[in-house]
Amino acid sequence: MYYDDTLAPEVWEAPDYAYFPDIEMVHFRTGWGNNDISLTLKSGPPGGYRLNEWIALTGRGNVGHDKPDAQNITIGYKSKRWGDYPPYVEGQSGNVDVRLSRYHNTLIVDGKGQNFETNGWGQPITNMANQARVSEFFGTDNYGFTTGDAKNAYQVKLSKFDRDIFYVDGRYYVSFDDIAKNSGTGSFEYLFHNRGTWTGNLDDGYVIDQDGDKMSLYVRMPVAATATLLPPESAYEYAVYQSLGSELAVKNTANANSAQFASVYFPQVGGETLLSAPVLTQDSEGLKMTVNRAAKTDYFAVRSNVGNITMNDLSANAETVFYTKSGSDITNTVMINGNSLYQTEGLPVFSSTNNLNLRYQSLASPNTFKFYAQRPKLSDATDTVLNISQLVPNTLYNLSWEGGQTEFVKSDGNGLLSLTIDASQMHEVTVAPVFSIDTSLTMGDEEAIAGINVTSNLKDSETSSLVAILGRYKGKRLIDVVTKPYTLTAANPSVSDSFSVPLLEGEYAQLFLWDSTEYMKPLIASKKLSHSYLYELLNAQGEGSMTVYGTTEADVYLTLVVRNDEETIVYLNQTLTGSDGSFAFEFPLEEYGSYEAAVGTATRDDVRILAFDYSPPAE
Repeated sequence: MYYDDTLAPEVWEAPDYAYFPDIEMVHFRTGWGNNDISLTLKSGPPGGYRLNEWIALTGRGNVGHDKPDAQNITIGYKSKRWGDYPPYVEGQSGNVDVRLSRYHNTLIVDGKGQNFETNGWGQPITNMANQARVSEFFGTDNYGFTTGDAKNAYQVKLSKFDRDIFYVDGRYYVSFDDIAKNSGTGSFEYLFHNRGTWTGNLDDGYVIDQDGDKMSLYVRMPVAATATLLPPESAYEYAVYQSLGSELAVKNTANANSAQFASVYFPQVGGETLLSAPVLTQDSEGLKMTVNRAAKTDYFAVRSNVGNITMNDLSANAETVFYTKSGSDITNTVMINGNSLYQTEGLPVFSSTNNLNLRYQSLASPNTFKFYAQRPKLSDATDTVLNISQLVPNTLYNLSWEGGQTEFVKSDGNGLLSLTIDASQMHEVTVAPVFSIDTSLTMGDEEAIAGINVTSNLKDSETSSLVAILGRYKGKRLIDVVTKPYTLTAANPSVSDSFSVPLLEGEYAQLFLWDSTEYMKPLIASKKLSHSYLYELLNAQGEGSMTVYGTTEADVYLTLVVRNDEETIVYLNQTLTGSDGSFAFEFPLEEYGSYEAAVGTATRDDVRILAFDYSPPAE
């Protein structure tokens, strides 16, 4: 062999989420360190698809080492297994046998397990390739979702068995089980096995302690349920349970045709526990659950099919939605198999021509966010129009796509962006306004102090000029202004500054930040985003007073600016239109000269100036 020591080694970063299509297994993890957590769901055909193809082709194949474990969950934390998996045991073809679904972290129906159960080494069975599958997978950093479908895997005939797995905020996992028999009623039993010491109960949740490392486990049903916790020295074979640990079994109290289970698996990283037990409710839409953490709250809604989902902070037409709030702010929202997601005011609203899996992630800069989008796993949709609305109207946004591609797109007058995406690919897109702006205005007894912080997303050769105006007012009259111009470039894309005006008794201040590159666009007024435009320039000679009349929509704020022939702003104010949409600005003219005035609104592009009046100088 030849060793070339001039070659640099390739650094491979293992992904934090993965889908393995042959054996139908999904993995979500926070990282690869000892303190990271991970979850694995297996829901596939015994042997995997390739082996099944070989068996169908040749009539030969060995699946003896596979087990009846469709929908099995295993969690890793602190180098320990949470949700134990049965080992190979001596004499397993005799009295001690681990090839039972009962010894896995899945469900049991009427006391029976899956078709692949056996008293010895498993051999191919009829229709083995169609026993189970992963019907949905949506993986992103810190948030993910998958569904295992095992309705064909059971001895009892089922019309449905979906196990949804939620990966939440890089912190913990949730499972929702939806299972139904073809006909008749019976019992449905949730199983979880773990070594260590168990404390707690079904109502308050369980804590599993393995040598000082702990995981909280909560299991909820929307109907009355009973739970049993069998220790290793139970009637079950000790040779199995010395590795499996205790078995938690939760099942419906009264026989039913169907059942739902919601389970929360919360590793106590750093000793953190939930503030209270999760609350599960059921309404006409489906199951909904709330999980309260130390600083955040997570909300879940799961339907049995695509339809309306209504929650406190959002609504959707989808199959599943879950989101996280930090305090009162939504930081992340995930929609599965849906075409509309309406979030609370001030956050983006998404709609699409085809159903999508979509995640919204709030970023630190104002009006900046990231979205992930891809078609559902079983969909064949490609080109999809994704509409993003409730953005800032008439604003230029920088879209940074996966792979480094960027483009500039302007929202329309209603704050809408329309994008055409290839939904067969996963897209990770950061959406940021060309200007990210933060302002402050502090009024003291003797002065008003303004602060601005602006960051731009300009391309290589672009420049932009900003003008900050701090106005000093008494009543509605502008007494004085301080004007500060700034120039931004791609090489110097940010500015941070503060300045002040003196205040006398009864006076106040307003801060405006204008983009002077186009048509004097006011970006900010008194800490409020106000994306007004100036539409007409009007001239007058004389002194005395001047009035601008107009009409537009009712109950909207308009901005008026007046400049003299030296382009110095001599008047700047806002007014609220009346119930009939009419408005009138009146302001003084203190000397002869040429003046230009313009009016803009944040809600319409068609402000119509009806008349322009001024009083001539007295003779």
